[in-house]
Amino acid sequence: MGTVKNEKGAAILLTVAVSTVILLIIAVLFDAGMYLHYRHQLQTAADAGSLAGVSRSSITTNERNEEYIDPVQSVNEAKKMIYRNLYDIHVDTKLDNGTLASDGSEYPYYTVDRIVARPLSDIEFETKIEGKILRYFAPWYGAEKYADVRVISRTKLIRR
Repeated sequence: MGTVKNEKGAAILLTVAVSTVILLIIAVLFDAGMYLHYRHQLQTAADAGSLAGVSRSSITTNERNEEYIDPVQSVNEAKKMIYRNLYDIHVDTKLDNGTLASDGSEYPYYTVDRIVARPLSDIEFETKIEGKILRYFAPWYGAEKYADVRVISRTKLIRR
């Protein structure tokens, strides 16, 4: 039978290894949770913009008394509603890299890079929002520093 000579440091090594793994799991879960939170925030803004695009203020009638979406008015209403629903983001910030909005810090946690609001037809409207979110713990688990976020919302005007 073999003899065990010295195992005094084994418990410390095991504790350090398990603690490191637990911290990495917490970091990934934190970043994933913040990503989902920000994506939900953008989806809410896109939905609000899409609904505003087909709102009563954007609808006009033609000579046959049929309702349709006024393209200019609907886009303006949609973008106003999108910016109103982007919480904690300074929409007046214009950074050099083409970013439309951010949280105003040097390394922004949230950015909105592209907003598309457009009528698809006489009765359908679409909004798209693209942005990025900072991953705080990305260096720990070897991921990109920023994750891309894209949301789309479409709304149809139902004629009665």
